[in-house]
Amino acid sequence: MNKTLFSVGALIAGCFTLTSCSGGGDSDNEQNVGVLSGRTLCLQAPNSSVGAMFIRVGDRISGNVCRAKFYFGDRGGSSSDGTVVIDKSVKGDRGWESCDFTFHLNESEISEEVEFKGFFGAYLEFSPVSGGNDDSDDDDNGENNSSSSSSGIDADSYIISVMETEVKMTFTGSDIGEYTLEPTTVYLNDSDEPVQTYVIKGRFYFES
Repeated sequence: MNKTLFSVGALIAGCFTLTSCSGGGDSDNEQNVGVLSGRTLCLQAPNSSVGAMFIRVGDRISGNVCRAKFYFGDRGGSSSDGTVVIDKSVKGDRGWESCDFTFHLNESEISEEVEFKGFFGAYLEFSPVSGGNDDSDDDDNGENNSSSSSSGIDADSYIISVMETEVKMTFTGSDIGEYTLEPTTVYLNDSDEPVQTYVIKGRFYFES
C-alpha cells in the first residue's frame, strides 16, 4: 500500500518536473512562441533572384499559434496575412538553438505577385516542353528561352498556391542560422505539370 502511494506520488512529482506528461503546458507554449513573436524573420532563397521571404510574427492567438504577415522580395512590397504555429523550440545557455514552426499564408492575396512566384519557382523542376515553341520562332532568343526554363522563370507564371509547410531552423549565431522547408508542395496552374514537392534550404536572419 505504502509502496503504491509512493509510486503514484513520485510519478506526479516527475510530471511537474518535466512540465507536463502529455506534451507540455502553457509555459512550453510561451517559450516556443517567444522565439518568433514580435520579430521579423527573413528566409533567404539562395537559388532565387528574388531573394527572400519575410515573416513578421505578431501576437499569440492561442497555444503556439501566432498571427503573421508574409512579404516576398522585400518588406516594401505586397503582403499576405497568415499564421505560424511554433511546434518546438530549444534554448540553451547561449540563446536559441533551434525552432520548428509551420506557416500558413493566404495565397489568394499574393499568388499573382512576381516575388511570391519567384521565391518558390526557383526550385521547381519544370518540364522542357514549355517555351519550346518560342525556340523555333526566334533563333536569337533561343539561348534566353532555354536558360529561363532551367532557372524556373517559365514555371513561376504557373504557381497558384503553396501548401502549409514546416520550417526547421538551426541557429548558428544569436540571430542567424540555416533553415529547411520540407516538404514544400506547390500547385501549378497547368494540367501538363504535376503537383511538385521538394525541399528548400537556405539561411535565415532576424531583422533588428
